[in-house]
Amino acid sequence: MARRKTTVLKRQRQIARRTRYNKSVRSRLKTLARKVRLTASSGQGEVKKLLSVASSELDRAGARGIIHWRAASRKRSRLQRWVNKFSNQTSK
Repeated sequence: MARRKTTVLKRQRQIARRTRYNKSVRSRLKTLARKVRLTASSGQGEVKKLLSVASSELDRAGARGIIHWRAASRKRSRLQRWVNKFSNQTSK
C-alpha cells in the first residue's frame, strides 16, 4: 500500500474548506434572490436596496469563480426583470 503524501492531504483539506465556503455563498445568493422576489411581488418599498445587495453579491461570486460569471449576469438580469415586472404592475 502506497503512503499518502502530505501534499495530497493538504490539498484535500483545502478543497474541503473551499467547498464549505462556496456552498455557504451559493446558499446566500439563493436566499437573497428569494427575498428580492418576495419583496417585489408583495410591493414593499425596500426592493431597490435588496436588488442592489443581491446584484453586488452575484457579481462578487462571479468574479471569484464561485459561480460562472455569465450565470451571475443571467441571474442579475432575471431578478431585474422580475422587479420591473412587479413595479410596472403596481404603478398602473
